[in-house]
Amino acid sequence: MVRIGILVGSGRSGGNSTGLTDWVQRQFATTTTAEVTVLTPTQYPYPAGVLTAPEMPALVKNREYSDPETAAFARWVSGCDALVILTPQYNWGYPGSLKNALDRLASEWRGKPFLLITYGGHGGGKAADQLAQVIEGGLKAKVSGRVAISLPDAYIRENVRVGAAGNADGFLEAYEESAKEAILALLQNAT
Repeated sequence: MVRIGILVGSGRSGGNSTGLTDWVQRQFATTTTAEVTVLTPTQYPYPAGVLTAPEMPALVKNREYSDPETAAFARWVSGCDALVILTPQYNWGYPGSLKNALDRLASEWRGKPFLLITYGGHGGGKAADQLAQVIEGGLKAKVSGRVAISLPDAYIRENVRVGAAGNADGFLEAYEESAKEAILALLQNAT
């Protein structure tokens, strides 16, 4: 069975990532039987903080990391056949916590297919562009697809959140078809 890892870019309390993570999982459930696991910045082994290990990840042999958290994260990534990055766009880029997580490893990313699902007031395209450069250039992996979700203004500037009780979140219906197509492309690249 194909194993998909969803790496969430933001752990911001009260944000939209929890509701959007649930939505992405539902898209997978209606499209495939792949096993899906989620890792958020508030969960172990998502690397928190600055890398303090003395070795540079690209020089680590046999995935023997001296930092236990990095070693556990390496096992999680290695256990995935493909990855989804679900992240907001903050200040024209992606969150620093996600950058730190990507920089923790090297060989574990190589050759893996990625699906980028970004969101923000204009869909998070700048974050997706930056991630694609890092993934394809630095990590030597492949971006198999992108989904850019434009959040309505109330989901950004007010206390309205995706998945919160009482919210219809009907705007997400417009993204279901593109999400399913991107999921199928990811699965095709994972096998």
